[in-house]
Amino acid sequence: MAAESERLLEHADALTLWMHHWIGLAFARAGQTPKAERQMAYLRQLPEGRASGYWSTQGADILEAEFAIIRGDEARAVQLMATPIRHIHRMGGGSREQKDIFKDIYMELHRRLGDTDAVIALAQERLLQNPNHLQSLAALAWAYGRTDQAALERQACAQLVRKAEAVGVHPDAPTLVGARQTLHAGC
Repeated sequence: MAAESERLLEHADALTLWMHHWIGLAFARAGQTPKAERQMAYLRQLPEGRASGYWSTQGADILEAEFAIIRGDEARAVQLMATPIRHIHRMGGGSREQKDIFKDIYMELHRRLGDTDAVIALAQERLLQNPNHLQSLAALAWAYGRTDQAALERQACAQLVRKAEAVGVHPDAPTLVGARQTLHAGC
């Protein structure tokens, strides 16, 4: 991807801002830090606010957060993503589904950091938008399990199993297996 990104940048003016974002991420994943930082600098130099679809701020902060994830600095990634996640649907380009992926990443980062309160709040918010969001049901089950709320944990697991089976999730998916084990342990 990084090599292909170099070729794409030969026509940088024809690229979307999302493409500049993904190119920066490709460089970061390939360990080409100066090139990755150049892409972030490109986003940061754009006009602030609506003029650039909030890419100079929100888009660049998300890219910088992804750099932090690559470095293993999940706490820094959460700090950088906090504001953009609240306003991500104002960003120019991309579909709602593409932008929702960043909400899922943000929730997962909180889970990795053990922040059960944030995970519960984020998962509940996502479930209000989409009651079939399996990642949020799994996150709720995890958080309730960590906070000794067994009844709520079983409820989240039961919903997860029911909804996963309805959409055809593979029965051996680790999250589904864990949810079934929780349900059987509670019997």
